[in-house]
Amino acid sequence: MLRVSDDEAASVASQAEPCGRLEIFRAKRGPDLFRAYHVLVDGADIGEVRRGQSRLFDISTGRHEVHLVIDWARSPSIDIDLVSGETAKLVCWPKFHFGQAKKAMANSDEWISVRCELSCHRVMALAAGFAVRRWPS
Repeated sequence: MLRVSDDEAASVASQAEPCGRLEIFRAKRGPDLFRAYHVLVDGADIGEVRRGQSRLFDISTGRHEVHLVIDWARSPSIDIDLVSGETAKLVCWPKFHFGQAKKAMANSDEWISVRCELSCHRVMALAAGFAVRRWPS
């Protein structure tokens, strides 16, 4: 009888599913110097990104809600729509600087700024009713 380890089974399963990628770059600025931002996709924690770091995550194709969390604070949610082989790119950084603690406490849902570089624009255009042209890569 042939036995397959859990890692091998997961690898085969992930190859069978169409998959896209989510790349997140965290800029080197502002507070949160030594703490990581947790990356949540559809409510599931898929990893973390540290100051000055770029991380790449494999996620399934389709629409997803992405946001970043640190302690009690978070970023606004970003919707992405991935097709197989596509990479959605996000850039994040702390919104408030060291002297804005009071303002930051009042706006914990906006502690982290996040901007979409690719793939999110397709979702925004579809929501607005515009046709989207796919550019060659």
